[in-house]
Amino acid sequence: MEPVNISGNSKQPGILLGTNAWQKRHTSSLKQILGLAVLAATCLPVGALAQTAAPAKADPQPQDQKLQQLEQKLDQQQQEIDALRLDLKRTAKELQRAKEQTGEATVTPAAVAAVAVQAQEAKSEIKETNAKVEELESPLAIHYKKLSIIPGGFLAAESVFRTRNENSDMGSDFGAVPFDGTANANLSEFHMSARASRASVMLKTDYKNTKLTGFAEIDWYGDTAANDIKSNSYSPRERQLWVRLDGPHGLSFTAGQMWSLMVRHNQGMETGQEDSAPGDLIEGSFILGHVWERQVGFRLVKNFNNKAWVGIAAENPQTTYSVTNEPLYMFGLSTSANATTPSSDIIPYSAGVASGFSTDLAPDLIAKVNIEPGWGHYELKAIYRFFRTRENGVTYNAYGTGVGWSTKSPILHNLDFITEGLAGEGIGRYSSGGGPDITLHPDGSPVPIRQLHISSGFEYRPYSKLSMFAYGGNEYYQRAAYVNSNGLGVGYGSPLTNNSQCSVEVPGYDLPTCTAQNRDLSQVIGGFWYSFFKGPYGTVKLGANYEHLHRNTWYAVGGQPYGRDDVVMTSVRFVLP
Repeated sequence: MEPVNISGNSKQPGILLGTNAWQKRHTSSLKQILGLAVLAATCLPVGALAQTAAPAKADPQPQDQKLQQLEQKLDQQQQEIDALRLDLKRTAKELQRAKEQTGEATVTPAAVAAVAVQAQEAKSEIKETNAKVEELESPLAIHYKKLSIIPGGFLAAESVFRTRNENSDMGSDFGAVPFDGTANANLSEFHMSARASRASVMLKTDYKNTKLTGFAEIDWYGDTAANDIKSNSYSPRERQLWVRLDGPHGLSFTAGQMWSLMVRHNQGMETGQEDSAPGDLIEGSFILGHVWERQVGFRLVKNFNNKAWVGIAAENPQTTYSVTNEPLYMFGLSTSANATTPSSDIIPYSAGVASGFSTDLAPDLIAKVNIEPGWGHYELKAIYRFFRTRENGVTYNAYGTGVGWSTKSPILHNLDFITEGLAGEGIGRYSSGGGPDITLHPDGSPVPIRQLHISSGFEYRPYSKLSMFAYGGNEYYQRAAYVNSNGLGVGYGSPLTNNSQCSVEVPGYDLPTCTAQNRDLSQVIGGFWYSFFKGPYGTVKLGANYEHLHRNTWYAVGGQPYGRDDVVMTSVRFVLP
């Protein structure tokens, strides 16, 4: 009796059957199985996917009709795969029976591998079809010609309780925590707010070998309120407005209003990937020691194989200062007489606006290197700043410098340790505490204040719906004190100033006001976020923060006043996907 080969290849061994009767009974069945496998592997999804990939103008079918066709194809594929599996099971049983009867039947590895490959291809095609159906049902972007429009942001309902009244919304004023003994130290405060809600839109397109990305974002922390008693309506404000060009060879250029290059990144150095709010804080002023600024700038970044990045930036300058017994005729600072003349078009003096704009010499210059060796994310950065004042007919210049660092090191797969800092002089504006960049010499020349800002903490994600964090931070401002020709203390932290009225509820009549200046600010903060709903249309999550703040000042006449505050914040947010 001649053996029969049913493998479909005469050059390879097939399944040897002991009888011609078995051959006649099963040859047609096996042919049907192989035909179905080829059909499932090659025929069905190709046409459907090709149609969905065509440009809109070449396919006049409505979106709903396309979706219906894809669903029909998916159902048909699934039915044929189920039928194929059933036939395979039946054939396997018959082969087993034939083997038991003859003791000669064998199944080659090649035949088994061929059937497995065909089944895997069918499974992959079904997965691709499912993805196409999901994209049509719940698109992440709106497509207009070659432009992808991606909405984003969140809606927030938040509350804050402080044991001491700071007269502040969801952003605490770290540098102005009420001193012991004052009226605000004996009054707590409670507010509810939705002003942190954000709306954003990202635009993406390609032009030749360049990718273009634009981003705009607003919130409702504007300085004006239509009626904060009855309707509680607040004006929106600009947060980010930038455009980024990603060209060949790992080069990227960004221009516009964005988070400063000094802000640490989650990964890489891409604009838009900054870790601007560590732990996704509710606290609007973030963490003491966290280095940040949001301003207009121009940035150039080079990516080296997603292992190292080098970036340089020129960013908008502004000078903050603090001084006692300021010289009489000062110009060039944000509160100087020339700050709004001859025009107040830049920053008008109005309700809620504390000062004008300093008349600066040049932009802040920043350089940064990020490294990801395969274990964590590490940054080294530097800044160079220009300061200028004018007094008694003389213009003075000074320069500020700072060196910063940031690390994010994984301890476990869901636990990270983060630390960052900035040390230098003239760097106060880049701190969360809002410290001064400079003070003034008795002759009116600018004196950059030496400072150290540092923070560290842990971020923990025990499972996908829950994230937790704990941080501590400190900012130190060094004393720079002088005496003028009248014997009065000038500069920052002068021991000759009078602090006697800093810790009393009602200052004495005709006594000097409190002029205490901060020595250091410290903070510990912890919190969590829990996502109790997460779906294709967004995430609803609940969060809470607790923080303790401490404020120390430089010793002067009348003592060394200090303040402290305990703050609890809650938030419910609906976040767009």
